[in-house]
Amino acid sequence: MPLVYLAATDGSLELQLASILRQIKCVYQISLIWIKSDF
Repeated sequence: MPLVYLAATDGSLELQLASILRQIKCVYQISLIWIKSDF
């Protein structure tokens, strides 16, 4: 995601960051489950 796009949509920047953090947390939890199932 380009910085220019983020600057153009400054009002919804917090919402975008929140959704990105949520996705990262989901991926992190899924990868933890995969690691546990591998062992």
